[in-house]
Amino acid sequence: DASVTLETAEQWKDVSLINGKSIFTGEEIWNIENLDYLDKYFVHNLNWGEGNFIQKLEAQLEPTPNATKKLCAEMIWLMLLSPSNIGPAKKREIVNTIMSWGGGGIEPSHPLFTDEVLAGVGSAGMGFNNFRWKELVYFIRLLQEFYSFSDDRKRQLLNDGEEFSKWLEGIEENETRQFRHMLLFLLFPDDHDRIFAAGDRVKVASAFSGKPKSELYKLKI
Repeated sequence: DASVTLETAEQWKDVSLINGKSIFTGEEIWNIENLDYLDKYFVHNLNWGEGNFIQKLEAQLEPTPNATKKLCAEMIWLMLLSPSNIGPAKKREIVNTIMSWGGGGIEPSHPLFTDEVLAGVGSAGMGFNNFRWKELVYFIRLLQEFYSFSDDRKRQLLNDGEEFSKWLEGIEENETRQFRHMLLFLLFPDDHDRIFAAGDRVKVASAFSGKPKSELYKLKI
């Protein structure tokens, strides 16, 4: 049952994506200013040294305002809504760790931070965890372009799943990012499947088409 996840995504769309406010506190953090900070200090300052994703991210975001750190935490929260192979406790730990860098924190009892909300709706492939930094870069680029549009263009995209999907094709690395499939399902569940990993999508396509998996992988479905 994905209803709770989809209801949560609808709230995020209205509160954050459209109106620019924090889904947890109501602060105005979803904006181009904070995204530009993420672009400067994360996208264009990738850390190839030792340490895991969180350790590197903390160092990268250290110079940014608290609002930017909170935005990053909420972006990660959204990125973790769909995967069911990451437990709710781990998701809360990751999000609250990032949130704490900005002087914030979310109570486990918050309606949008419960086990039910964070249970997930489909398995994410191993690449989603191993390349979470790439998924975040993709999300940042996507939002930067989205927030550059007029209100009319934003509404047009959010009211048309096919148009939104076509627009995403212009975002760098769109073809290889699992978050693309997650976001499309969260925003347009009637038009897009909740199958996120490339391997799972290829298995389904192969079973119904009879085509070899090697051929289907080349299509980057």
